[in-house]
Amino acid sequence: MPFVEVGQYIPADTLRKRMGIPVGFGWLIFGWSEFGDDNFYQGCYQQRRNRKWNGKGGFIMIGPPRNFIMKPAWPVQTPSVARDAQQAKFSTALSMWQGLTAEQKKYYNTIASRRGKRGYDYFMSKTLKSL
Repeated sequence: MPFVEVGQYIPADTLRKRMGIPVGFGWLIFGWSEFGDDNFYQGCYQQRRNRKWNGKGGFIMIGPPRNFIMKPAWPVQTPSVARDAQQAKFSTALSMWQGLTAEQKKYYNTIASRRGKRGYDYFMSKTLKSL
């Protein structure tokens, strides 16, 4: 994974995550990448803290964060009946949450705060288990 100097490939010093379809030679994804595209900023970027082990049980910062360009990895999800059923359950539960009134959402937030969760997470958990 090569280290990227600021301004070498990327236009900003805090760029992270995916930026477009990968077009670099050796990192192409056949059937997705476009040959002849000249945007050299495309790819996956990661920013890491520049730190060093201090020998006493912790890390110390030795400079500004460093940027890395990584080999892109796009997950491929093959269609399946089980995945489509789970997505349908989730969309149903989401529409149910969006249909709640403010008082009902406040009720779920109160219950969930006792468990260290958000009301949305608690509601979705209970609803997905019951569907």
